[in-house]
Amino acid sequence: MRHFVANFVAMFFISKKARRHIRAKIIGKNEQKIHEEFLLNTLNLINEKQNELTIKENHLLQLENEVSEKQKRLNDLEQKYDYLQLKAEWLAHNNGQLLLPGRFDEYDLVFGIGATCITPEMLNYFHLRRFSNPFDWTAGMAPDCWHQKPDVHRDTRFHEKIYAICDKFKDWLNPAYFKYVNSLCTQEKPYHHVVNIKTKVRYLHEFPANQDIMQHWPEFIEKSQRRIKNLYTAINKSNRILIVWLSSIGDQRTILEQNVSDTDIKWAVKQMQKLYPNKLFDFVFFEHDGTKDKFEYEKTEVASGAFRIKSNHFLIDPQYNFVYQVQKPERQHTHVISEMLDNIHLSKDAFKLPEKTFQEEIVKI
Repeated sequence: MRHFVANFVAMFFISKKARRHIRAKIIGKNEQKIHEEFLLNTLNLINEKQNELTIKENHLLQLENEVSEKQKRLNDLEQKYDYLQLKAEWLAHNNGQLLLPGRFDEYDLVFGIGATCITPEMLNYFHLRRFSNPFDWTAGMAPDCWHQKPDVHRDTRFHEKIYAICDKFKDWLNPAYFKYVNSLCTQEKPYHHVVNIKTKVRYLHEFPANQDIMQHWPEFIEKSQRRIKNLYTAINKSNRILIVWLSSIGDQRTILEQNVSDTDIKWAVKQMQKLYPNKLFDFVFFEHDGTKDKFEYEKTEVASGAFRIKSNHFLIDPQYNFVYQVQKPERQHTHVISEMLDNIHLSKDAFKLPEKTFQEEIVKI
């Protein structure tokens, strides 16, 4: 058709050259138009195919997400089964009797005083810690070269901490007794290693290395006074109270920590009963004994409501991570400690700070 049109138009010109030129122009334009239409159709087809491919990819991604979600639910069910199976094994091994760290399965207040800064983390995992207290993130001052000498143990200052409660924390915050030891880098960030030479309590997570100790002092005082107030308020509002001492656990397994003596335990029980005669105090001292097997432990009552519990801290229970998430692998839960802390809970009347305040307090975890 385009050739007929070209010849018809060209016949009106006398010159052959002009006729050839006209025919070429008309035929060329038609061919260009056809070529453009062909390209446009091809692009439209490509776009349609790309849209189809995108739809299929989205559908495939949706299927993959559904499979992933189902796999996660399956894993959760398997982990829950392992967790419940372990609980059943503990009950069977102990003739159906729950393992309890103290005398009760419910407390109005649970707080840790040592031996090291891992204690508040463990209580957090089991949802037993409602606020920060002045003993959090503290440990005892280590003797010179104590980790290199046989039979040299670190005193983690149990006596001084109980005495601080009874003595309204006298000398606990006296700047004259605070001494800089060195600077070290923890898992979180660099801190100054500072010791109270009066109480022999040391701080490894309190004074940032990028500040002078006295520059940080106002913040430290404000924080410590708030924690002291919270502790006294919580004790005054509670009837059943559990004080927890965790020794040589988590990343502290290679550290030789001195066990609290029977004399100090009996003294502490008398002091707390004298200070708060109408309240029930339980003490639990978790101590390491590498000779114990998975289900074996030794619980002895040193004084009324004060118990030593010896178990193998090298044995851990990853199954408990299903319920109580552990962020640091080296701090997974040991068998007996996990079972006992898992079997107790806080009462509905347990003292609780506002959520925002508490989140600010646990920022180091």
